[in-house]
Amino acid sequence: MQDWQSNVDLPMRRMMIQKILLLFHNQQEFLLPEAGTRLPSLVRRLELALYLRAASLDEYLNEYSIQRRVQSLIIALHHQRVLQFSMPCHSLGQAITFQMMRGSKRMKLDNMDCYPLAKHVPQPATTMATLLFNNREDILRNVFSFLNGTEVLLCMAINRFAAHFLPSCVQHLSLSMHHLNVLLKGQRLSQCTELRWLRVQTFALSGLRRKNNEEIIVHLAQVIQTGGLKKLRCLRLPGAFINTQSINACATLCNALSHCPWLEELVLDGNVLGDSGAKDVANLLLRQNCPKLRLLDLRRNYIGEAGIKSIAIALSTTKQKYLQWLHLGSNIADDIAITALAGALSKGHTTQLEILGLEDNFVTLQGIHTLVDAFKSGQCPMLKELCIGDNIAENHLIEEIFALALGADSNESS
Repeated sequence: MQDWQSNVDLPMRRMMIQKILLLFHNQQEFLLPEAGTRLPSLVRRLELALYLRAASLDEYLNEYSIQRRVQSLIIALHHQRVLQFSMPCHSLGQAITFQMMRGSKRMKLDNMDCYPLAKHVPQPATTMATLLFNNREDILRNVFSFLNGTEVLLCMAINRFAAHFLPSCVQHLSLSMHHLNVLLKGQRLSQCTELRWLRVQTFALSGLRRKNNEEIIVHLAQVIQTGGLKKLRCLRLPGAFINTQSINACATLCNALSHCPWLEELVLDGNVLGDSGAKDVANLLLRQNCPKLRLLDLRRNYIGEAGIKSIAIALSTTKQKYLQWLHLGSNIADDIAITALAGALSKGHTTQLEILGLEDNFVTLQGIHTLVDAFKSGQCPMLKELCIGDNIAENHLIEEIFALALGADSNESS
């Protein structure tokens, strides 16, 4: 139990159980008929989890954020059941095909390992020489720099030289989670030593597939840990996996990113990181594993008071010289979390911050005033955009408060 928790809270906990029951009754048309008998037991389990996870009594009792907090718990409970199953990797997606020329075989990225490096696909000698420019590496780098990384990798099956050399020509790679898994298993990604930009595209996935995705992210982190992607500047993993305590891909990835000193953009939105995942990201900032980080996107991750506080501690402790975009929207941040964040911004360690996203959280007018005071201190002189709509405080009131604050500042300066 945490410091604020005690038996004195029992009356409030009984009241919370009734609120959660009411929440489910309002959604009764979406419940299965047999769920009614098990609902009281489920509600008690959810209430206990809410109580144990809350960073403070205020966060636990916050009636505005209760629906989103319950939603995050249901996702976690469902995913724990999913972890008991497994799915063959070959069923995760369709193969990418690449047509070399008319009449030739279609090569599949999935079956890249089926082509021994000692052999090559039969082609006329003149065609092969023309295609590979007599193995002139300088010309090849210029030519293949115009292609998507996936297309470059598919050309590896041409001959032994292509298989050895072409991965080092890949600078930008955008692919599905399934094809990332293919490259990792074939040890191809670690050969992309010049890779600068990596985006993993995801689609609507079942729970089983999301479970496999977290293991793939751990495998990716292991490749990064060995220094295989040390020139990486942008890593985008939007909605790629569901972070769990048992596998904890977020912690593994954040630790591995210390081997990417040039990383500028880190996108982890929509991965259900929660407070524990936010603490791992905060440790990344504290240790300055990525000293040149300019963009950090943690939207839609069910991050509450404890997670935002961890990020605030990191921002107030170490200088983030290059941080320009910080996205924390669509989480579970309340006034206490925003107060901690505002205090961190007042320390003057984020002087390059241009965009701060706090939209779709649970901030009241009290939290808005705290932010105003922080910005009036002048410690974020480069700030151009503050996204703070769709909170508890009405949008027009937020606009009026900031307009008055800015007007007062301009009058004082004149």
